[in-house]
Parts: sequence; C-alpha cells; structure tokens
Amino acid sequence: MTSPFNLVPSCPVISVPTGFSSDGLPTGGQIVGRRFADETVLAVAKAFQVARSWPTPPLLGTATRSIAAEHGRRARSS
Repeated sequence: MTSPFNLVPSCPVISVPTGFSSDGLPTGGQIVGRRFADETVLAVAKAFQVARSWPTPPLLGTATRSIAAEHGRRARSS
C-alpha cells in the first residue's frame, strides 16, 4: 500500500510482484526511495525483477508458465 508514502511530497514508491502465497494469491513488496530519487527506485525495481525472475502462479498450466517464463527472459535482456 503506497498511501503513507503519498503524504511525503516527491517520495518515489514502486510496487513489485514477489511471488504467490501458499493459497495461490499474488504477493508484492514496495521499494521506497528518498525524495526525488525516482531513477534509483526504478533501477532497484528493475534489478529486483531481473534477479528474481517473473513469479508464476502455482496453479497455472504449462502453456501459461512458458508464456510467463518468456516474459521473464525478455525483462532480463532489456
């Protein structure tokens, strides 16, 4: 929830997917930066996504998993 950070002017916040709960629900995290550090927050979010890979829901079939894997490969190469 980024609302508390909306009260601080110019405080950049980004939400990133972190995986799935044991019930298959999506989970996420937040990366918060110092005031006016937008570029840093975006760089950290991209590095996290590249290092973590794209999370795949546990209940999806193999076709959907291969699409998610391809998306992760494209994100790492950019």
